[in-house]
Amino acid sequence: MRLVRHYTFWDGPLSGICLYEGRKHYFKINEDSPEDDYDAERSFDIVYLTDEQIAVDEAYYSLFAQHVGTHCEYDENNKRDSGKVRPQSEHGKFYNAGVKAPDRSGPVVKVVSEKELKAT
Repeated sequence: MRLVRHYTFWDGPLSGICLYEGRKHYFKINEDSPEDDYDAERSFDIVYLTDEQIAVDEAYYSLFAQHVGTHCEYDENNKRDSGKVRPQSEHGKFYNAGVKAPDRSGPVVKVVSEKELKAT
């Protein structure tokens, strides 16, 4: 399993795209994960996406990367590059474009720990 990018982040990724069994999947924090216990390990749902959902998500993220930045991406070692943010003057071209976040719903194929999610 490998992180590709995150969409939400709070003291670590909460949702995003990961590679699982060689295919892109959506991951999101599991509803049963503790929110206020910072010592407890989070768990994540790995959600299957169709080829169409992946294509739409890639187009959405491409626009985000072009106008906001690539600071949400992870390398092959699951390390985040937090320094590639585009100038603030570019951000409106994404946020004001009326682009809706893609549908990332699908069947949960696995629940993993935070350690498993970040393992390479």
